[in-house]
Amino acid sequence: MFARLVRRAAIAAALLAASFPAFGQTFPTVPQNTVIGRTAFGTGPAQAIPFATITANLCNLVTPTVKGCVPPPVTTTGRYFGDDLSWHAVPSQQVVAGTGVTLGGTCVGTSLNCTVNATAATQLVVPSRALAITQNLSALSAIRTLGYATTGDGGGATFQKITSGNFTDSFVTNTTTTSAGSGCTNGTYNGVFVTGGSGTGLYGIVTIAGGVMTSFAISGPGGNGYVIGDVLTIPAPGGGTYGAVTCTTQPTVTVAAVTAPAASFTDAVGTKFQYVPDGAVNVKQFGAVGDYSGTLITNDAAAFQRAVNFASRRGALNTDAGGYGGDVVYVPKGAYAICGGLSVYGTVALTGAGKGNTILKQCDTDGASQRFITLGDPALHFACFYTSVREMLLYGALAPANTGVAMIYSNCQQQGVAVYNVAAYTYLRSCVTTDTGYGGASDFTMIGLFCSINNSSTNAGISLAYSAAVQTIRESIIESSGWTGDGILLNGPVSSTAMTVIENTHVEGIQFPVHINYPAGTTAMTKISGFTGGSAAGGCSSVIVRQAGSQAGNILVGAINPNGCTNTLNNAGATTSGNVVAWTTM
Repeated sequence: MFARLVRRAAIAAALLAASFPAFGQTFPTVPQNTVIGRTAFGTGPAQAIPFATITANLCNLVTPTVKGCVPPPVTTTGRYFGDDLSWHAVPSQQVVAGTGVTLGGTCVGTSLNCTVNATAATQLVVPSRALAITQNLSALSAIRTLGYATTGDGGGATFQKITSGNFTDSFVTNTTTTSAGSGCTNGTYNGVFVTGGSGTGLYGIVTIAGGVMTSFAISGPGGNGYVIGDVLTIPAPGGGTYGAVTCTTQPTVTVAAVTAPAASFTDAVGTKFQYVPDGAVNVKQFGAVGDYSGTLITNDAAAFQRAVNFASRRGALNTDAGGYGGDVVYVPKGAYAICGGLSVYGTVALTGAGKGNTILKQCDTDGASQRFITLGDPALHFACFYTSVREMLLYGALAPANTGVAMIYSNCQQQGVAVYNVAAYTYLRSCVTTDTGYGGASDFTMIGLFCSINNSSTNAGISLAYSAAVQTIRESIIESSGWTGDGILLNGPVSSTAMTVIENTHVEGIQFPVHINYPAGTTAMTKISGFTGGSAAGGCSSVIVRQAGSQAGNILVGAINPNGCTNTLNNAGATTSGNVVAWTTM
């Protein structure tokens, strides 16, 4: 009986289910990355709500004490769901790990999902420096800009907040005499490093007449970090100062003008952010454009010089004569027009992306006496250590050039390779010229130089007249097309202890590949090996020439191939032809 009742109940339930459809909630199709709900208060129809809208609201709801995604400078732990644009008023940002900051999750974009544990303000990443200048960034300790949003904007850089002093990419352009001093020894003093003030590295030329200072002329980059009103003293001898002047009362000058920062900036509320190099100093971070394409559009000389000036800033651990503790100045791939020449100061290496990638074009309007790149400050009269030009192509002005005017010049460079993997198409200038060798220059070295000279030039391809312990040319090529001049000219006066070494080098299409004219009486030596000449249209007379009347017996040559030249050696008129294999003295 009971079993029959159970069966009847089951049948009734089945019939009831068949008679009435099941009731359940159904959902409309909505876009991806959304949920169904309501953003308004009260009842009403449902809607698709984007994840970004929810996370932006939760950013403030869940972590109301930490606005946005950049915590204040206190110990903070929080879950960051979104980007609070009202806090920083920028279209996108990125939380960047730094000192005391650790991250987890997605920490970049307009919809962040990032866990931040911080003890200090993190870096804010903005699209460009131009935008950063318009913001209130006072709550941050540092920011980073992204790529180069506009030409010359200086993107891709890091900036650190400073609360005192001036920018280190600001330079002194003028001083006034505060006190002319008294009882000074008359004369002209080069490379006088002043003392005092808020900056470092300002030096100049002091003229003393009638026992007082009659002028102070700024030389070199103009120092770094000085402010208008700084009172600076012309130093007395002693205490490790350089270019000191002996006076009863030392002269003083006052900083009268400084440049605006070249890469750093001040934000909308006056907060100073100092440019900090990411390893190398990039010329584009100082406004270089690199738009030369056969026609002068932008003169990048000022941007290059500002970058070099900043990179040469004087370091506290390198304060000897000419020492700065500077950086590499990197020139990205491209062609840059430089008008009026460029000075590369102590310890700075001006470095490109390779001979075929980075091109510096000298403006055709440069005068006949204008050098293109000067290594060191010629007026300093001290050694300039480690200064160099590397990995680029230099293209000279298509204009006249005076005798001795070069694409690369120095009277002070020493230690380290001065010219490395550089091509120079000079037209009428010399590729490299040196003289003097201030500071007892210990060496001047060139490796991988390619030097091309117009056949109407009056300048030697390379002209060395340096008082250096060692002058070296290695793995280099000097070429022309029938030029009746000198490929390499070794001229005096030189130090009696000097040694010139030329190895694995080729000179092509030039009448006198090597011309040696050291004054009689010197004990300076020359060693040449692994060298080949090449016939010129006008005839290569001799690969190596020792000028009649010059010092004899101090030139050692071996493994010399004339390669089409009439003679291999011309020893003050006595000629030798054919390969010279064994070491031979001239």
